Amino acid sequence: MILSTVTTHAVFLVSLSNSRAMSISPDAINAMDNGIRDDLQAFSQSLFAGVVWSAIVVVIGVAMEGPEILHELWPRTFTFFATGSLGRIRRVGRWLKLIGFVGWMLVVVGVAGEGIFEMLQNRAEGQLQTFNDILLADAQRNAGSARSSAVEAANAASRADSESDKATQASASAMALAGGLTDKITSANEKAADAVSRLAGAEQQLADATRREASAEEKLRWLKTPRTLRNASALSSLLKQFEGTEYSFPTCFAEDESISLLKQIDAALHAAGWKRVAPSPVPMISMNVFGDKPDERVGLGTLTGVEIEVDSTESTDSLNSKPSTEWPKPVQVGGFLKNALSASIDPPSDSNVLKDLVVTNGSSAVVRILVGKKP
Repeated sequence: MILSTVTTHAVFLVSLSNSRAMSISPDAINAMDNGIRDDLQAFSQSLFAGVVWSAIVVVIGVAMEGPEILHELWPRTFTFFATGSLGRIRRVGRWLKLIGFVGWMLVVVGVAGEGIFEMLQNRAEGQLQTFNDILLADAQRNAGSARSSAVEAANAASRADSESDKATQASASAMALAGGLTDKITSANEKAADAVSRLAGAEQQLADATRREASAEEKLRWLKTPRTLRNASALSSLLKQFEGTEYSFPTCFAEDESISLLKQIDAALHAAGWKRVAPSPVPMISMNVFGDKPDERVGLGTLTGVEIEVDSTESTDSLNSKPSTEWPKPVQVGGFLKNALSASIDPPSDSNVLKDLVVTNGSSAVVRILVGKKP
């Protein structure tokens, strides 16, 4: 069952590695991380057990050849119950040869098993390395800030694999020797445990790199998503309490995304019964947004985000010393519009609308809306 699952994963890994332009989503990464790695590690551990058992079979086979060798070298000393006639001794000699033959077969089977299991284990660890390389390559393509950490994780995984190979080779060499078998296997297991611990650390670094990649992808989606008004009809209903308020668009950033947002704000204010008026003063450099008439043109701006401006004959310090209910009506309306727009622009961001209402010295009742580029 494990071999079938690992073979399926191996085919999947090869198909991924052959697709250079492929991008793996975070959900797919989590699914592969929870499935493929566990299967490959379980398969590698079962192959390591196979190497151990193959070495034990070799030791048993070598031990079974001992009686025949002793009997051949010192037949009078090691008679092995061959008392009696010469024929009796020869019959026992045949049994010793048969036992020696069985021991020889066990040695052949054990050595072959060691070779096969070591080859399969190296292949499983190679697939595990391929899996790590695929995740690392995808993280490098999609997260510029995460590339350095992903490279460190790949290097740590490579070092851990190297340590694991050394531990496996040390274990295989120890099992080929009859003396000191237990001590050498214990040493090899300790090295393998250390390698697994290092690999776990590398996996944690790779997981951190994956999370940073997901954050970078989310930021990239936010940058590519144009600003829009969320539920413009609700915004219009909210602003209808200030029906008849005059407003203007003194400037707008000269790009389609900013102009589109300006038109959406204008449509919502128009639906609330507000009245658009020409900017004052008329901008020297302007662009055609609503039409060719002077009051339908908008000046070119360089702001970032949306800014709300109003006039007041009182100073800012004087306004700040009063509760908002005692502010002049244009200031109250401007502050309300600023908060309403900040809560209505998608994708959400604290920088969509300037936090402070801009109050300039003057007596105009017109609320001025300056639409800048996306933050």
